Amino acid sequence: MRVFHVVEQFSVRSETFIYDVICELDKEHANRIYTFNRLLAHERPYNKVVVHKMNFLLFRILYKLMKVLRVASVPYIGSIRREINEFKPQVIHAHFSSMGILVNRVVNNSKGKIPVLVSCHGSDVNTLPDGSKQILREFLELGKNDHVNFTAPSEFLKDKMISLGIPKNKIFVLSNSYKSHGYDRVAIHHNPNCYNLITVGRLIECKGFEYLIKAVAMSDAKIRLTIVGAGELEEQLKQQVSELNIGERVVFKGALKHQDVYNELRKADIYIQPSIIASDGAEESFSISTLEAMSLGLPIIASKVGGLPELLDFGNCGVLVEQKSEEKLHLAINKMEDYSLRLRYSQNAFDRAISFYTIDHQIDALNEIYLKLI
Repeated sequence: MRVFHVVEQFSVRSETFIYDVICELDKEHANRIYTFNRLLAHERPYNKVVVHKMNFLLFRILYKLMKVLRVASVPYIGSIRREINEFKPQVIHAHFSSMGILVNRVVNNSKGKIPVLVSCHGSDVNTLPDGSKQILREFLELGKNDHVNFTAPSEFLKDKMISLGIPKNKIFVLSNSYKSHGYDRVAIHHNPNCYNLITVGRLIECKGFEYLIKAVAMSDAKIRLTIVGAGELEEQLKQQVSELNIGERVVFKGALKHQDVYNELRKADIYIQPSIIASDGAEESFSISTLEAMSLGLPIIASKVGGLPELLDFGNCGVLVEQKSEEKLHLAINKMEDYSLRLRYSQNAFDRAISFYTIDHQIDALNEIYLKLI
């Protein structure tokens, strides 16, 4: 099968899940990627990438203008159409709803409409109700096209899409996955003198790191926290750590390569995902980082938001806490000092990851979807 992927930027560091899936698909299908900005080419090699020649900043300006004016005749239309006509795909796979809107403008102007699969991932849906009404209208227009279908990584996001107006029968739940990279399950140690916590994610509002930092400040000195990731709130969070006088207990690692993230996870005793519903509506629809921690057998503490309860089997794989509460996080950290409890959560998390969320599971499910579309 020939699959034409459209990704705005390939490959963003936080979007390993797209890169891994396309690489796995190469074992069975002919793939081509169309992108507007090629990133991490040495770290994530892939030779079947077409990069649009327009300056990326100029593209972003024109794309935003297109959304406002509802203009389709911007330069990328002809470029994508030429690539599609040359490649002759059986399916066009748009990654994120914005790329689905873009691709649909091309396909709608074509004689033979190729099936389009739009993979929504979270932020591209969760922020729509409070965002641009124009973008929301264009997103809902996608759902009215017979040749367009969608994937969501969780039942949570599927329900959110249905509530916005996307027909239920056009949405497939396609869970995200992890790729083991050869790492074994971690050993759960019993060391009452030190507990190493870790959290991974972009340093943005919806990750809720400010509450986790407060919880660490409330905890005993034996609690240590490693934060992996970079983002707009980095300086603010570092300032918070300094003001709480816990600089010796909190380490910021910055953005790391995927392999290095796994290396940091393997040093930890507990993984924490303190996500919140942000002021713009952004919410955790799945959490790849939490899944990767589960795949190593780390016991989990996570907020009761978005798709996190679903991922953790509604509390069987870890402690679920109310969002935006350093007190609840603090109590959960104390609860995890129970070694037998950590062992149970570790086993349950590991079993769930390997039973439902390996990349082989995702590829099998995606292949079934492709076959249904053609």
